[in-house]
Amino acid sequence: MNNLRRVLLGTFVYAIILVLAAPYSSAAGLMLTFPALNGLALLYAEQENVSGMAKSMLWMPVVNGVLCASYIFLFLALAHIAYANWLALALLAFIAALWLGIVRQKRIRDGIPSERQKTYALVLTFLGAILLIGAFLTIDGSGPTTTTPYATNVVQDAWRTISINWYKVALFAAAFAAFLVLSERLKLSDAAQGILAGLPLVPFGGLVSIAGYGGDISARIAALKGMGVGVWLGPAVAIWFVFFISRILGERRPRQSARADFWERLATVVLGWIACGVVIAAITGSVNFFS
Repeated sequence: MNNLRRVLLGTFVYAIILVLAAPYSSAAGLMLTFPALNGLALLYAEQENVSGMAKSMLWMPVVNGVLCASYIFLFLALAHIAYANWLALALLAFIAALWLGIVRQKRIRDGIPSERQKTYALVLTFLGAILLIGAFLTIDGSGPTTTTPYATNVVQDAWRTISINWYKVALFAAAFAAFLVLSERLKLSDAAQGILAGLPLVPFGGLVSIAGYGGDISARIAALKGMGVGVWLGPAVAIWFVFFISRILGERRPRQSARADFWERLATVVLGWIACGVVIAAITGSVNFFS
């Protein structure tokens, strides 16, 4: 399968994820680190590279989640004393520079050793839960509300969602294409591929679109406050996805038929995404219930 077909398939999958998540605005913070790109990277990786990629890939939800949270809280702190559009762009440049600096560190490249990955996931889940509770109690004392699902026409609603979020689809396609081309042309190491699979173009682009162009300043602040509650457990969801999917894909016995083998790997990744969606829905429902 050539890279163009891979990008088209990956972008189609991401568009489906956007459509399914669109009616539930309160899940926006959790969706910032949704492992769409991670799953596709693992899907197309050679089996012998999966384990090595997962080691560095496991760092990326934490790095991206912390930087997304930093963006949100810095904007909320400075929005009333700075021109919002310029502030949104300045913060984007700031966190992008931080991301580039962080991923160059040896600890990130070395990744999480296989024998420590489960402990790492458990600790990050616990810390994320504590931070989510803290954010829930301090950000206006409540979580975001849930948007009522559309009830008109499924196709029209899907098209409307994609039209509104066209820039996210474009950013995802660009990030996935960059991963495929750079991995192939530069013969990147497993560690570098794992980091590149966590390229945060979509979450960073989504944040700046809300902070810089999301209506009047009060609407932008309200949206980012809602995202600031859920962002803390998003990395844990992505970490568990990478942990389980990399173990399954890395240890499975390949099928003799290349086509059957691909569809089996794709089914594994899709089931992982569905599990992530169920967990995100459960967390969202809990936050809304207690609010």
